[in-house]
Amino acid sequence: MASAEKNEVVVVDARNVYETRIGKFNVPNVETLDPEIRQYSDLPSWIDEHTEKLRGKSILMYILLDL
Repeated sequence: MASAEKNEVVVVDARNVYETRIGKFNVPNVETLDPEIRQYSDLPSWIDEHTEKLRGKSILMYILLDL
């Protein structure tokens, strides 16, 4: 059986600038990207602009929901 290819993992902090300034998660050996967005609706544009950096990687995101 062939071994599965190990993808690089990237964490995208999809919270707004104010929330990220309060604190961030640090995961050893995992790159964390902070898009520095004003609001969550700005995230799709950031993703479009950074597609090449994200391509082929496993992406984890965290957001803050106000329900």
